[in-house]
Amino acid sequence: MPRPDDSEAALEAVGQVLKILGKLSFDVGDEPADSIRKIFERWAQHVLVGAPIGERDREATEAMRRDWPGMRQFVTAHRRREVEHVVKTMTDLRKAVWAFIGAFARAVSDDGQSDASVRTQIGKLEAAIQSNDTAALRREAMAAAELVGAAIERRSERHRVQLGELAGHIQNLSLQLQDAKRAGQMDALTKIHNRACFDEYLTKIAELTALFSQPVCLVMIDIDRFKAINDTCGHGAGDEALKVVADRLVRTFPRRGDLVARLGGDEFVVVLRDIRMEDARSLAQRLVEAVRSVKIENQKKCIPISVSVGIAEWRVGDTKQAWLARADAGLYAAKQAGRDRWAESP
Repeated sequence: MPRPDDSEAALEAVGQVLKILGKLSFDVGDEPADSIRKIFERWAQHVLVGAPIGERDREATEAMRRDWPGMRQFVTAHRRREVEHVVKTMTDLRKAVWAFIGAFARAVSDDGQSDASVRTQIGKLEAAIQSNDTAALRREAMAAAELVGAAIERRSERHRVQLGELAGHIQNLSLQLQDAKRAGQMDALTKIHNRACFDEYLTKIAELTALFSQPVCLVMIDIDRFKAINDTCGHGAGDEALKVVADRLVRTFPRRGDLVARLGGDEFVVVLRDIRMEDARSLAQRLVEAVRSVKIENQKKCIPISVSVGIAEWRVGDTKQAWLARADAGLYAAKQAGRDRWAESP
């Protein structure tokens, strides 16, 4: 049994924690921080001296019965609202920053040139987006906004219109935010990124590549004779083949900056940043060999697996649709040449 002084100390500690949570509260949605602080203060007084939370609680608190379940429900519900608010706000911020980068990339493309200082600052902004440092994100975003504003101001009246389009996005960058990490979009079977995540990522990469002219390659992968595996050995064997290929993809392309995704069915894709075609060829060959070395067991039989791979490097003036089409053409060429190999786009 706890000693009386232990019980009093526990009540004091819980009450002080509630007061601290109230003092450190911030606006959540339409509810201001001051209102939240007052509610926490009432709960703190309820715990410390049995003060009523509301009129209906007066009779219970006069008997010094503290509403512990009610306190837990309040703190849990408030914490959940805080998390949802921070995640939504951070997500909105990241979207605004990417919209800013995309709009500026289009402005640079139209103008045909970019100041070196602006290129450097946008690079810093991209790095800040990927980090968990909101202070760095705010700092680099505002610095980028100032540079972009100055660069566009020096150009023609046509670019003043584009500056107006950016204004709405830039305003969101000054918000005071806590860091939150958005959950990635994953494929349930293979545990790699799914088509929706790839589509969003490809749009961003296309904009950034157009801005910086950095090397980037697209790799399209198809499991050879996948329909025959399903028809002959069943969908369980087909699912196993998909998971095996996804595993080999992750092992072959482990860099954090690359994206490995399943497009659907037996189609996969990899986006390789800062890699030239010669390096992409070596990685494609390594993938073909890695998959070829694996066999899955089904009904005491070993089923061989192979893949066909198409590669396309980003070209100046490319659109993401044209880039995808060239990678797909490379994949078709690999299949036409006999499968279990890679080919690059013509």
